Amino acid sequence: MRRTLRSLLPTRVYQWLSKLLDAGLCLSKLGPKGFHLLRMLARSNLQTARLEKVDIPTVIHPIYIRPGSSDVVELVCSTIRQPYGHYLPSPPVRVIIDAGANIGDTTVWYLSKFPEALVIAVEPDPENFRLLEINCRPYGNRALLLCSALWAETARLSLQHSRSCNEISVRAYKGDNECQGISIPDLIRRYGISQIDILKMNIEGAENAIFSAPEDGWIGHVRTMVIAVHGPEGLAAVQAVTRRNNFSHRVYRNLHFFYR
Repeated sequence: MRRTLRSLLPTRVYQWLSKLLDAGLCLSKLGPKGFHLLRMLARSNLQTARLEKVDIPTVIHPIYIRPGSSDVVELVCSTIRQPYGHYLPSPPVRVIIDAGANIGDTTVWYLSKFPEALVIAVEPDPENFRLLEINCRPYGNRALLLCSALWAETARLSLQHSRSCNEISVRAYKGDNECQGISIPDLIRRYGISQIDILKMNIEGAENAIFSAPEDGWIGHVRTMVIAVHGPEGLAAVQAVTRRNNFSHRVYRNLHFFYR
């Protein structure tokens, strides 16, 4: 129904309805006080170095965000809408990799949803990583945090910020803004992982490099993947590997779920 409405309605009307739905969800889950707080923190003129604490009923501990940033939108998309709650693997869920963890909103959602799980959170941006550490601290050693980027191989990369939005991506090293890239096979070896129950990727196009790499034996360790695919080339690369390995494919909003 959502896809049908998007195709039939003018873009502005669809976006207005989407914002109205988000407002309704926030109001129902957070109550008037929490809803008002989120609206206030979303205002761009409230930018400050001080972090603000938000209580979300879908996570165990409060989440800290940066007022006037995109953090509020991220929080709504992950912990209020809960799109990652679709097509979950059967229990038990013990190991989750959260690649593109941002401020830890999805990480803490997974930690709260699966109290027995270990979550390996991978985030390359130092500022986001600082907040990721703060938000994951109450969960102790159930959260392993890496200030790195998921990539086709373990190598030096360049971090780049989009001029038009707050999206952060990586590319082959160009001599500036160096960050560390790490591969899924190296994560498996480093932590002695036999099975990845959920592999979440929101890595701004790096999925193309990962799924185009010649080494894809790691996928045999994975039960379920949820990927925010960026562009047709990335989707084609992901589908080629998942079809070859007998994964089923479902789509919810902007997320592609692969499971078997």
